[in-house]
Amino acid sequence: MTEKWSFVLFLVFIAFGFLNKRFAFYFLLLFLPFYAFLITAFQHFTGLSQESILGLRLIKEGIVLGFFVFLIWYWFKRREKIRFYISDLFICTYLLVLLITGFAHHSSIKEFFFGLRYDFFFFLYYFIFRLFFGFYPRERFRALNIIFLTAIIVFIFALLQFFVLPKDFLIAFGYLPQALAEYNPDLPIPAFHLLGDSEILRVQSFFAGPNQLSSFCLIIIFLTLPFLFERKNKVLPFLSFILGLGVLVLTFSRSAWIGLILGMILFGFFVLKKSPFVSISIFSAIVAGLTAAICLFRDKLYEIFVIPSSSVWHWTSLKYALAELLGQPFGIGLGKVGPASQWLKKPVISENYYLQIGLESGFIGLILFLASFFVLLSDLSNQKTIQAFAVFSLTIALLVSSFFLHTLADGVLAIYFGIALALGQTKENR
Repeated sequence: MTEKWSFVLFLVFIAFGFLNKRFAFYFLLLFLPFYAFLITAFQHFTGLSQESILGLRLIKEGIVLGFFVFLIWYWFKRREKIRFYISDLFICTYLLVLLITGFAHHSSIKEFFFGLRYDFFFFLYYFIFRLFFGFYPRERFRALNIIFLTAIIVFIFALLQFFVLPKDFLIAFGYLPQALAEYNPDLPIPAFHLLGDSEILRVQSFFAGPNQLSSFCLIIIFLTLPFLFERKNKVLPFLSFILGLGVLVLTFSRSAWIGLILGMILFGFFVLKKSPFVSISIFSAIVAGLTAAICLFRDKLYEIFVIPSSSVWHWTSLKYALAELLGQPFGIGLGKVGPASQWLKKPVISENYYLQIGLESGFIGLILFLASFFVLLSDLSNQKTIQAFAVFSLTIALLVSSFFLHTLADGVLAIYFGIALALGQTKENR
């Protein structure tokens, strides 16, 4: 499959999202959490190269962009009222700066696409799904049911990985037999990751790695919180919440753990007046969970919280990226840092999402990026609904984890995050 056919396939996915919006939406939600596994297995059993299946790998982006084209057409046709927020202005200005830095530093078409995919698409997804749920409000509840149902499947498989299956189980589906020091888009996903130099498995389930799974756990956990206040329809959310917490522990992702604790504390304070019992339960669960984790892994605390090899790599990358940013205050151009640079065979890794944004778009882009989230969080807090509070807390959790990971750069997680933000901005609740 050449680049030409990859582009044609991408257009087919856009047409699918445009012509069959509801079916494509359900298909996307059912497909999304298994994306990495299905793509890896497909490549393995067909023998095609990574470059050959690029169009297939962009199936999720194509479908969502198809939604966008349809929603714009639908808006022009029906003249449906769209509510805009102050944060939209900041987000658009941030996009403008990204584009300017891309042109100023002669970014190629591929650098533009991948740069926007990793630096901006989560904002685009948020806007698309905000329109989608605004035009089709009933789809919100169906979407959440599908998200929880598929999450339970993901979590059960993660638990099987840790307690039942051999650690190299995924090799049979085309995964690599060992983890690499650096991500290489030309190679398949590693079948497993171990905690430091120990033999403890860091579960990844159907995701590309344990860090991606940990961020998915955060999204699911916070999306379930509003349902815990209801008297009905709590089975799927409750199972998702419990299993998500357990799997999050088994990912051994320190940044996600920190994000969860801070996010849950924030949510507990938000709902303190609405439900003191729930707030006390949250704080008690945090203390109990930390105590249980320390007792369970007391012999491996050094590997868990220090992980010498990982910490040294993070620190080295952070120092390099910070020095580069100080030397290039206006950035080095869109698509030239982080995952985008790995795709384009010119890897520059910052190990910090904020430094990635700053290195590509300069201090101006970084300030606008932070300002966009600050105003967006303000918009969420003004909604004064439990759903908005939960999404507010989730956003804080993911922003905290982004200090150590490229959390928002993952294509699958970006779509889930966009959906979560859109749900939080919707005033009507069940």
